[in-house]
Amino acid sequence: GIDLNMQPAYNVQAYDCEESTQQMQVPVFVSDRDYQAEIGYVTDDGEWLKLARSNCIRMPVPNFTVDSDEVKSTELDTTPTTASIPEEALKSCWIAIVPHDNQSAYVHLVVSQAAKDAAKQQGGQQYQLRIYDITDVDIDSQKAQKIQQYDCEESIQKQKIPINVSSLSYVDYLAEIGYVTDNLQWLRIACSNPLRIPVLTQTDDIEAVETIPPDEATIDADLISQRSGSKEETAIATSNITPGDCEIQHLVVHSRNNCYSLNDAQIKGLQETGVSETLEPGIYIVRIKSGTFGYGSNICPSGEPFVLLWIFGGKVKNKKTNIPVGQTWSTLNGSHETLTLEVLETTTLYALFVDTYPDDNNGELTVSVAKLYS
Repeated sequence: GIDLNMQPAYNVQAYDCEESTQQMQVPVFVSDRDYQAEIGYVTDDGEWLKLARSNCIRMPVPNFTVDSDEVKSTELDTTPTTASIPEEALKSCWIAIVPHDNQSAYVHLVVSQAAKDAAKQQGGQQYQLRIYDITDVDIDSQKAQKIQQYDCEESIQKQKIPINVSSLSYVDYLAEIGYVTDNLQWLRIACSNPLRIPVLTQTDDIEAVETIPPDEATIDADLISQRSGSKEETAIATSNITPGDCEIQHLVVHSRNNCYSLNDAQIKGLQETGVSETLEPGIYIVRIKSGTFGYGSNICPSGEPFVLLWIFGGKVKNKKTNIPVGQTWSTLNGSHETLTLEVLETTTLYALFVDTYPDDNNGELTVSVAKLYS
């Protein structure tokens, strides 16, 4: 155990609450650990003014939280069922995780009424947000390590979630929104992209973690980012790969030798060709709402949900890299992929396609740019 008068906690979960609050339910994620609660105020400069502190209690973590005594022994069904919900209803739905700090994140979501109604017609009863801890897990073939459940109102568009303490320097999270049926079947409406979040470790305090540069914070047995003089080398450890399972090729991309240079005329051409949107400082989620890009060939007659994005003109952070840059490129591949941007300075988002022969191209798509308000 830790003496909070002498040492900082391994992890802190913060909850904004009404002054009239007398009771609050909070999730517990790590078994056989000690927890204490404090109530107080935060000043404008971030100083914590403690009013009271609870006694220390060690709490186990249940597999999942269900209020009904009749189903506590029933295994949680994590197998998603979306086939019965019309695809048209699902297209306008999205969910994304946005890191807040080393101890918390926000989940933002938009779910159409049509999708909710369709899920209810298939037996959906409880509207629920699920957070899957998929750290170093192949979610296509393995189960999540932990699942956080949040029963929520159907009007919810944002939920703050705490981040687990980890023996690693990161966790991988994936979020889903949907309904639970009476027989505990999971009806998934939308699923986020997996997101890696730097976190506090079980042996580090808050101050130590905050001094770790982002490009050094994510190191594991499978992917080792080597900091060389040029900061360009990436090595993949293959010691855990059985011969015959796969074949790996390595491409070393040099930031100067393999860089295609754009002149002023070409940059102007990109700006004139792309559809643009000015982004003021804030957090944005960008996604393909509908449509496809058609190459005009028989190879892909239905088109591809793909778009090239260029963010230029002011300092931004792609939340997947969390590195502030003056400009950046990205792509959206599929209607369920999202790009989360933290705009630090006013910038411009350009959306466009690139092709060697655009004359036979057909189709169009709509890119949704949602600004989040805290």
